[in-house]
Amino acid sequence: MGDKGCFREGFQVICSPSDNVAILADSSEIPLLEINNLTLGEARVQSKVARLCNSTSSTIEDIQSVNFSVGPSFTVSGARNKFTAIGCATVASIVRGPVPDDSSVTSACGSFCYKEDSIDNGTKCLGRGCCQSPIPESLNSFYPVFLTDVDNSGVQNFSACSYAFIAEEDSFKFDPSYAKSNSFQKHYNPHLVLDWVVGQETCAEAMKSESSYACKFQNSTCIDVPGRGYRCSCSAGYDGNPYLDGGCQDIDECKTLPQPCTKDGQCINTEGSYACTCSRGTHSDDAKSLPCTPTDDNGPNKMVIGISVALSLLSSLC
Repeated sequence: MGDKGCFREGFQVICSPSDNVAILADSSEIPLLEINNLTLGEARVQSKVARLCNSTSSTIEDIQSVNFSVGPSFTVSGARNKFTAIGCATVASIVRGPVPDDSSVTSACGSFCYKEDSIDNGTKCLGRGCCQSPIPESLNSFYPVFLTDVDNSGVQNFSACSYAFIAEEDSFKFDPSYAKSNSFQKHYNPHLVLDWVVGQETCAEAMKSESSYACKFQNSTCIDVPGRGYRCSCSAGYDGNPYLDGGCQDIDECKTLPQPCTKDGQCINTEGSYACTCSRGTHSDDAKSLPCTPTDDNGPNKMVIGISVALSLLSSLC
């Protein structure tokens, strides 16, 4: 999107005027929905559903495959997504590359329901109508595939199709109608979360090249992502976009924290931090966490008066 100088290598976005969506340029035409967390390096995108339908127990009537791939800066989040398969005689898996070129299985599950009323009625995938399995980290391409020699003759009349996809775990809720549908893929567009890094080297390596180092701006710090590269974050006490000059702005903790100081403490915002003081006549060793207590201002005066009285008594006795 825009001139080449306005985006970093690997992060170009193309606007599709016909669909009014943004597409990740270095991908298999994947729609970008949002950059949902700059600090954690997360983006939400839209994927597709693979489908396999049988007209008889031995004849494949229709198969719709899915090819999902992103550039080296992105990977499918293993922590935020799950592989999901739907159907009543379904064994599905995901492989890293197109079969048979790269048929390395990374995740698989099976779903079986021999009668229509045995399909799970809940929203969770428990293996009867729907199954789920975790996916590995560092996956930047996948292809859902089905085991085609599964005998589905007993479920043909109520569950002739199987579906497979990767989706954000919290976004998908199962419904029994999905396992009975012949067109589920037309009505559900799975959302999944991508992790991204701004560079494939470590922070120490990236700092050697000032021109390409992404965390060079004030109040921006570098975070190593083991095995993948690095990304940037605003320093403690700052918030915003660490990839822009002046993008990290001071956080006013006095306004954003629900109770920055102890009771009766007074909050003072400072650059990158804040301080708490007690009002005049009170004190605290730490007004952020310890209460302000009255200062004993009369203590020294009482001591002087006491000494004066004692001296007067001694003088009268002499």
